[in-house]
Amino acid sequence: MENVSNVSSEEELLQLRNEGKINDEEYEELLDAMRKSPPTNSRGPATIFRKHLLWVSVTAVAVLAAAILLLMVIFSKPAPVTLEEFRHNFPEKVASLNIDTANLDDVIRIFGEPIDYVWGRQVIDRAKIPADRYCIKYPDDVHLFMRWDSIVELRFESPAADYVFRDKIRVGSSLDEVLEVVGQPAETIEGEQIGWVNNVLYKNIEGKKGYCYYHRPDQNVRFFFMNYKVKAIYVTRSDYNGG
Repeated sequence: MENVSNVSSEEELLQLRNEGKINDEEYEELLDAMRKSPPTNSRGPATIFRKHLLWVSVTAVAVLAAAILLLMVIFSKPAPVTLEEFRHNFPEKVASLNIDTANLDDVIRIFGEPIDYVWGRQVIDRAKIPADRYCIKYPDDVHLFMRWDSIVELRFESPAADYVFRDKIRVGSSLDEVLEVVGQPAETIEGEQIGWVNNVLYKNIEGKKGYCYYHRPDQNVRFFFMNYKVKAIYVTRSDYNGG
């Protein structure tokens, strides 16, 4: 039987019998034993390689997916506040904002993520905020003029914004109503350019009837008029100096 120690297939076993190296009885015994024993794992390395390759592929896909998700989180622009969310309890939100001390994070916490960051007609990349000068744009023509991380003024430029100054003046109020609430100017200059002097009413600016400007620093507010009606209300910080 020592001649069959290296036999690995039925064909080799049959050849040994045909060559007379084993008899029929030995052949049958060995054949029966060979069929009962577990098959030789001649494809083992290939199977292991395929499993390894599959594991590497799955791992690579998982890593790639995680990287894409991370990039989306880092570079994706946060969704701006909706009109409904912005208008909800808006007067209370304004009242909770301390213009003198609030920073950009406070503004976003109170009003939500802005529509855009702009300066004039230029949209500023969010990654570059805060910057030297920029405006935060919200629904209903509400803007905040910022310098770095501080508020310069809170601007209301539409009657859609639910804001009333001193519980009486809103966008659309008349010049007479404004003067009645905040007081008469120290001087009225008519027909000239705006000189931006405090407590001076600039009326019919550059000869344009109904265009007016009035700044009351003692009440932290500036008014712009068109057709002698409030076009915009700018609520300023207490140490406002023109930004």
